[in-house]
Amino acid sequence: IEAPAAHTLALEVRGRLVAAVLGTLAADEATVDLLVVDPAARRRGWGRRALHRWRRSAARAGAYRLVLEVAPSNGAARSLYASAGFVEVGARPRYYADGQDALVLPDRLPAAQRSCISSAVSLEMP
Repeated sequence: IEAPAAHTLALEVRGRLVAAVLGTLAADEATVDLLVVDPAARRRGWGRRALHRWRRSAARAGAYRLVLEVAPSNGAARSLYASAGFVEVGARPRYYADGQDALVLPDRLPAAQRSCISSAVSLEMP
């Protein structure tokens, strides 16, 4: 069994990091382990762009599904994920250090974006 491969996708503007996704790829599933946006760059679509690029990269690497977790108290993230098509399907009880559950949101990745080549993921900006 292969260990999941960790990946980082970073979006920069004029050399300044504005958003990043940390995720993993394992077999045919990808995860979003962390999505961060610079506070000065929020509400400008950078989180959406980073999520979209990670979805594309994961699909090209052969992933069929993308899964993420979010705290119920994180309204901004929940709104972003809902608007991107993610649907809450369950919860992991007491997942976070503060005792909150983690809401689980899976999404199928489009087959048209998948590649037969799953050994590498290119995460460079165009």
